Amino acid sequence: MPRRSKFTAIFAGAAIMVAVIAGASRGSAQIFGGMETSVTPYLWGAAIDAKLKTPLPNAGEVASSRSFSSLVGHLEGLPFMGSFELRQGQMGFVGDLIHLPVGTNITTRNVFYNGGSADLTATTGTALFLYRPLADPVQFVDVGVGVRVWSFSADLNLNGGLLAPASVSRSATWADPLIAARYHRELGNGFGLTVYGDAGGFGAGADLDWQLAGTIDYTPNTWLTLRGGYRAMTFNYKANNSLGFDVQLRGPIMGATIRF
Repeated sequence: MPRRSKFTAIFAGAAIMVAVIAGASRGSAQIFGGMETSVTPYLWGAAIDAKLKTPLPNAGEVASSRSFSSLVGHLEGLPFMGSFELRQGQMGFVGDLIHLPVGTNITTRNVFYNGGSADLTATTGTALFLYRPLADPVQFVDVGVGVRVWSFSADLNLNGGLLAPASVSRSATWADPLIAARYHRELGNGFGLTVYGDAGGFGAGADLDWQLAGTIDYTPNTWLTLRGGYRAMTFNYKANNSLGFDVQLRGPIMGATIRF
C-alpha cells in the first residue's frame, strides 16, 4: 500500500473511532444523568524499539528499531488510537486503546544469520479508576489504580548466513496492574499543561510496564480541547526462557478532547 494511502487509512480510522465512541458517550450521558463524558481521538507518532527473545541458539535475541515515518510505510493493517473518560464529581473512569500492526527489519550479528524481517502487532487497552483529591479553578490532581492488558505478537524471518534461513512466531497476552497519577494546571488565555504517568507490572504480568506523557492544551470553547505533546511507553515481559519482549514506544502525540 502506498504511503499516502496509509496516511489516509490512519485518518479514516480516527474518523470511525470518533463516530463510534461519540455515539457510545451520548448513550452513557443519557443513562448516567449528570455524568461528564469526553472522548479523545489522537495520533501518536511513536517510534518503536523492540528486543525479542527467540528459542534459536545462535540468535537468542533479535532487535528491531523504526521511526514513526518509517512505520507508516510498513503498516500491515489499520491502526487505532483513542481514549474516553467518564466523570462524576471526584470519581472518574478512563479507557484507552491502541492497536498498531507493523512490519519492520531486524538486526543480527550477520554471521549465523544476515538480518531479517519481523511483523509486529501490539494491542493494548488501559482501564483506570481515578479519584480527584485536589481541584480548584486553576489545577487538579487525579490518582488511581487500574489495569493494562497487552496482546503482542511477532513473526520473525531470519535470512540465511552460516545457518539456513529460519522463521519463528511468538505471541503473548497478559494483564498488568497499574498505579497512576495525572496533574493539570491552567496557564491562562485558554492554555494549560497536563502531565500523566503510570507504572505497573510488578511481576504479575510484565516485569515492568510504565508510561509517561505531557501535553500543552488549548481550550477554545467549553466542548473542545486541543492537545500536543510527547508520550513514552515501555514494557518488559518474559514468560519463559524462549519467550520475551522488551519494547519501547515513544514520540510526539496530538489529539482533541471532545466533551458531551
